[in-house]
Amino acid sequence: MNDKKSLNFFKSAYYAIVDFEKYVELMYQKGSKAIKYFFIILLLFSLLISIAGVISIVKFVNGNMDYLQNEFPNFSFADNTLKVESDGPINLTGNNGMNALLIIDTNATEEQVKQYSDEAKVDSDAITIIVLSDKVIVSNLSNSDRALFNLGGLPTTEDNGNTIFKLSDLSAKIGLNSFTKQSVVDYLSSGSMAKIYLELYVFLTIYTFLMYIVGVFGDVIVIAIFAFITSRIYRIKLNFTSCMKISVYALTLPLILKVIYIWINTLTGFVVQYFDYAYITIAYIYVLIGILMIRNDKYLALNGPVKKQEEPEIQEQEFPEEEEKEEKKDEELDDKSKKKEKPKIPKPKVEPEPGKA
Repeated sequence: MNDKKSLNFFKSAYYAIVDFEKYVELMYQKGSKAIKYFFIILLLFSLLISIAGVISIVKFVNGNMDYLQNEFPNFSFADNTLKVESDGPINLTGNNGMNALLIIDTNATEEQVKQYSDEAKVDSDAITIIVLSDKVIVSNLSNSDRALFNLGGLPTTEDNGNTIFKLSDLSAKIGLNSFTKQSVVDYLSSGSMAKIYLELYVFLTIYTFLMYIVGVFGDVIVIAIFAFITSRIYRIKLNFTSCMKISVYALTLPLILKVIYIWINTLTGFVVQYFDYAYITIAYIYVLIGILMIRNDKYLALNGPVKKQEEPEIQEQEFPEEEEKEEKKDEELDDKSKKKEKPKIPKPKVEPEPGKA
């Protein structure tokens, strides 16, 4: 709507969260404003989520330092080959916050590798990482996890549902040709990790932003369809573009709650089982209430969003001075009307002449 003033990001976010009556005004914002709002809120979301991701990695590294230094067997990497001084495979499941199954066996035969891979497929919900002497096999990755490897520029191959990358490619990517257990411990304990964490934060921000553009845009479309159907039920002929704009603003609070939940989960491990359902349900509720506010707006045309003329709100207020003026005017009018009135002259009584009856 052209005669509505343009709202900045923070005012739009405030209206989208706490003032349902302003959804009429948000709907009439330009489509470019809604698109800009969508990208800004996703960028802020990605920045905050990535901080939680880095904190989680820092906790994992610090929580496993003692185990790596005191319990884990010696290992070394040279000539693109990893050697671990262990008589058998090392299985790490849920160790110190690691939410995956890690199998390390640098002496595994082809039959053993196939066995590890088959066992990983039995539990399809858990990511399984199999570290061999020259490569790493990762099972049960989601599409977004595979995209993470591609975004990092690490060459990978797919084999029977498994993602495989060579240690030689990883070594070239990070610029590390050789290392030992002690050098890894020293490096993880040094201040050089701050640079690694910063680079990781930038990488996670870009990755999260790109992934959530796709995911959240899908949510916007689904919610917009719901808004379109709801508007028809209430006999409000909103076009689909308006429904898309309403859906973008309706996702503001759910995204904020998602950031808070991820932070709480990262710091405490607290899990809400049905949070994703609550996330989308809140958006549906906001859309429904927003449409009801639009329905009650007396300026809305049935053919969809059109230009509306601003009408000043008339408020009944008492103005003593104005009332006195009005009373004086009334008195003056009364006086004038009295002066204009001519006095009534009684007609003389005519008596009949004698003899005429």
